Amino acid sequence: MKIAVIILAGLLSSACTYRFTNIAIKPPDGIQTIAIEAVYDTSREVIPHELLWRALQNEFSRRGRLRLTSAEKADAILRVQISSAAVEPAGTPNTESVDRDPQYGDPSEVVPSQFKNLRIAGNYTTIEAMQFTAVVEVFDLRKRKQIFNRSYQMSGSFRSIQASNLAQTRTGYLLYEEGLDTRFRVLSEQLSRKIVTDILL
Repeated sequence: MKIAVIILAGLLSSACTYRFTNIAIKPPDGIQTIAIEAVYDTSREVIPHELLWRALQNEFSRRGRLRLTSAEKADAILRVQISSAAVEPAGTPNTESVDRDPQYGDPSEVVPSQFKNLRIAGNYTTIEAMQFTAVVEVFDLRKRKQIFNRSYQMSGSFRSIQASNLAQTRTGYLLYEEGLDTRFRVLSEQLSRKIVTDILL
């Protein structure tokens, strides 16, 4: 009987230990609901910043520690500013000839589809490097004070155009936009996980 009691006590204590460890991630005191403002982009780079706003909402919903709501009903509000961003060609210069475009002459004789290269991108490899800085703030609307302020730097790369036989102008732009959106979406998801974890810890 005594042995059974000791074993039961050990199991209960270990269960409690696990439960307390699990509660370590919790909302800030008095904060149960949060609103997320649209991302404020003050960089001069055209990037799909709305993907970061969507990723933040998804991450808060996934964690379930804070309930998303409107700014009128929220205990706190989260603001994100993309303060700087850059998307630039990276890698070694391409050895492809850049003299394949038609010669300028009578404008009526020039056919747009004859222009094969994106003149600037065609001088580089197919890799584009992206980096951006996001400043994140959280304000307690009840107490009217800032409770979180942190800057994050993210970077990555993507393929923008393919080999010379596919690098027509229209194809190049489509591949660039697709690569940019995909990479920024991945970086937004990674950043959202960092932000939400830092706020809840």
